[in-house]
Amino acid sequence: MIYDIGYLFYWLVITVLIGGYMGWRHETSGPQAPWFEGWVRVALIALGVGFALALVGLLGGRLGFWLESTVLFGVAYGLGGLAGGALRRQLAA
Repeated sequence: MIYDIGYLFYWLVITVLIGGYMGWRHETSGPQAPWFEGWVRVALIALGVGFALALVGLLGGRLGFWLESTVLFGVAYGLGGLAGGALRRQLAA
C-alpha cells in the first residue's frame, strides 16, 4: 500500500481537497442527525472489509491494486470531508 500512496500521491491530495470542499459545503449549524446511520454505516463497513482484504493480501495483481486504491481514495475523501466540516464548524463558532 505504500507503493500505491507514492504512485497515486497527487490524486490522493486532490481527493482530500475535494472531500474537504464537500465537508465545508455541507456542514450545517443547526441540530444534526446521528452520523452513523443509513448509507454512512454501509460505507464504513465496506471500507473496513476492503481494508481487511487489502491488509491480508487476498487479492493480487491488478485486482489487488484496484482494491487498495479504492480503500485509499475512500479514506482520503472521508478524512478531507471530516476536516472541511470541522474547519467550517470551528470558524462559525
